[in-house]
Amino acid sequence: MWNNKLYDLFLRLKANKPQNNTYEVESIDPQMPHKLGCSQDGTPVFFVECSDEEKTQDIKLTLFSVMYNRLCNIVEHSTQERQVAKYAVIQLNSDEEEFQKYFLDVMYIVLKKLPSCPENLVLDAEIKKIITLFTNAKKPSKEAIRGLFAELLVIDASRDPHYLLRSWHSSTNDPFDFNDGKDKIEVKSSTKEGRSHKFALRQLLPPPDAQLVIASIFILQSGFGMNVYELMDRISLRVQDDLELLLYLRETITATVGKYFNEVSEYRFDYGFSMDSYALYDSKDIPCIPIDQIPNEISNVHFTVDMSGLKQVNSQDYKSDLINSLL
Repeated sequence: MWNNKLYDLFLRLKANKPQNNTYEVESIDPQMPHKLGCSQDGTPVFFVECSDEEKTQDIKLTLFSVMYNRLCNIVEHSTQERQVAKYAVIQLNSDEEEFQKYFLDVMYIVLKKLPSCPENLVLDAEIKKIITLFTNAKKPSKEAIRGLFAELLVIDASRDPHYLLRSWHSSTNDPFDFNDGKDKIEVKSSTKEGRSHKFALRQLLPPPDAQLVIASIFILQSGFGMNVYELMDRISLRVQDDLELLLYLRETITATVGKYFNEVSEYRFDYGFSMDSYALYDSKDIPCIPIDQIPNEISNVHFTVDMSGLKQVNSQDYKSDLINSLL
């Protein structure tokens, strides 16, 4: 994951599990008062210093537990200095390595973007957003993982990942993968030879004043390839100056993969092969069923288009901030 230093710190603390209700901890950042520790079960625990003692309901779930205004006995791992203080205690209840890494990464970014000592209710709102993402998503299909990889590849290969990330869909139900409020980009991936892609009719019918480009990518599974999280790391390095985008990147990925980190990380794809196949097409050049020929009684129209003989376009040919942010 992007913040491997925090996981390395957790592993050092894991060697000294709590004794007599005393946790060994370390500061997660010199600019924040919050601490990281290890639970008796060997899972990560954050001790978050809040600015108030507002009554806030604890959260007890299978994967997560959050307790507010708890008096904690802690000892600094590096200095052996002991302290008794009140914290919000946030614990992950999973021993899966990939899940632990991702949890540490996301929590660090959340705490980094909040005030140094947030109010309990502000922290609670952020934590509930994360928990909802982790617990609501269903196990993703192979097609969903391939599609996510293709979208991340488009962001990674872009001229302006900041702009493209801000335009990335906030819901898997959005008709277009990227939408800046004016122009659109739809990403299509295929594992087969020949550039055939399935479209919903509305994906080729943008508003009259909008430009729509289709990004077509071949995806080849490879044991020596790159997975979704490694591609996320590459993008993170390019937008590390923007905490909101770092968090949004992770939230959008989590909306697809949920808690199934180990399973998703096993899917690896040939990055070079995909980049070599990456091509752009104007939606106006793609054959489409005229909407006025579809009876009112028919809806949810889908069809497959063979795009192998169609003219490719260059992103620089467009007067569009969104499309110009591509290759």
